[in-house]
This record gives sequence, structure tokens and C-alpha cells, in this order.
Amino acid sequence: MTGKIISPIAIVFVFALVACGGAERGEVAETAASAAAEIEGAATADWVDQMAAVANAIESQPAAVDSILSANSMTAAQFDSLLYVIAADAELSARFEGLRTK
Repeated sequence: MTGKIISPIAIVFVFALVACGGAERGEVAETAASAAAEIEGAATADWVDQMAAVANAIESQPAAVDSILSANSMTAAQFDSLLYVIAADAELSARFEGLRTK
């Protein structure tokens, strides 16, 4: 496959333009922004879900930290940095903690 991958946000914007037909530009932009936020929210959810799965795997198999991180294309430093990002955001923290095994 050659060429550039089209951003999901760009696709949503095009669909919003077509769907709104005669609507004013402000309404189109608002619709596109709303759809883009939903896509971004889904991407964030996937990212946090992956981090929780990695944390759960590390907790259940502490001797396999390096292989778990490698299988998830992360280094220990990246994993730690992402944990700080999650900890700094209440919504991300709540999602992460909800997915953690206890």
C-alpha cells in the first residue's frame, strides 16, 4: 500500500460537510468537532486500556517485565512516563484504575 493514510478526523470532517448540506459553516464545524472529539476519546480509551493491560501483566508476572514491555512496543521509561500522564488526569486515572486487577 502506498500513499498517505487519511486521518479519521479528516474523514469525519468530510462526512460532516456532506451530511450538513446547506447548513451554515459554523454548524458543520461544530458537528465535525464533536465527531472528532468522540474519535479522540475512543483512541484515548484504547490507549488507557492497553496501559492497564500492560500493568496487569507486569503485576502478575514481574519477572517478565522486559518481554511484556517489548511485546507492547514500550521501554520502561516510556511506560513510566505514560503512567505519569494517566496520574495527572482524573478521567484517565479513573478509567485506568477501573481496569486494573486487584
